Amino acid sequence: MVTVIIPTYKRAHNLERAINSVLNQTYKDFEIIIVDDNDPDTQYRKDMIKLMQKYKNNEKVKYLMHEKNKNGAVARNTGIKAAKGEYITFLDDDDYYLPERLEILVKTLKENKQYAGAYTSTVLVRRGKIINGTIALKSGNLKKELLLDKFSFGTGSNMFFRADALKEINGFDERFLRHQDIECMIRFLRKNKIIGINKVLVVKCQDDCTNVPNIYKLEKIKELYIKTFEKDVYEFSKEEQNQFYICNIQSLIGIAIRGKNYDEVKRLKNKLKKYGKYKNFRKDNLKNLIKLINNYIPIEKLKETIKRVKLRKNIDKEVKEVIRKNS
Repeated sequence: MVTVIIPTYKRAHNLERAINSVLNQTYKDFEIIIVDDNDPDTQYRKDMIKLMQKYKNNEKVKYLMHEKNKNGAVARNTGIKAAKGEYITFLDDDDYYLPERLEILVKTLKENKQYAGAYTSTVLVRRGKIINGTIALKSGNLKKELLLDKFSFGTGSNMFFRADALKEINGFDERFLRHQDIECMIRFLRKNKIIGINKVLVVKCQDDCTNVPNIYKLEKIKELYIKTFEKDVYEFSKEEQNQFYICNIQSLIGIAIRGKNYDEVKRLKNKLKKYGKYKNFRKDNLKNLIKLINNYIPIEKLKETIKRVKLRKNIDKEVKEVIRKNS
């Protein structure tokens, strides 16, 4: 059996699509655990209770309610504790699966006993249009690649584990309000290997930004993330250690720029100087393009970008049709 855990917060309007994408799977041996992380005296909880009435007679759907808002990591752990499946996977309440996902992943792990987890290619959709994606080309112990931002599984909805291996690491670290999926995967990869399946089976949607914290909260989370995995990073070369700090600080700079928080941008850039140079791609003109590519973009990143462009252009008709129906 596969346990699909769907934590939900403030998104009852999207949740039905996520639930139905699981109910419509070709693989039928599953349970769905919905974990409602809304505060009880809110309209969001009322909307959830109303929606879940549609599934009250469906034995595959279990509805759990937190007594108060706790955060997504706690909600995922609540689901893990209640899970009965041999495999555990997750689905964000605004994402959805393609119909063959569970069947393909179960078959893959049954045939490849050396792997304790699996992930697939994904697409990122905004307002019904494919704008990006991740390609599942790598397999193995990918801890270093994940820490150095050279590997991405795209979304927490793309995590699929053998239940015993996930429970062995005690699920998610409940201190993390963001990076919950990445921190869990890094600890998982300390002991286990993951297999990639290059077929789009998860659609990540980016229409709703309800749950995004501000720059200061994100910075606290980044500091926690860096502190938690510094011992892992110390195993790397000095250059790789610097790359770890650079990619994390630069992501905060990008968030601060989008939020027009320029004092914070300046402060973070000064902090970044300890590790390397800030790369502002927008200000580089065409004359510097070749230099930019040669000096700033690792060749594997450039290849990955080209592959993603091809992914968007050559996506299966089946995937496009599923996205069209769900938009």
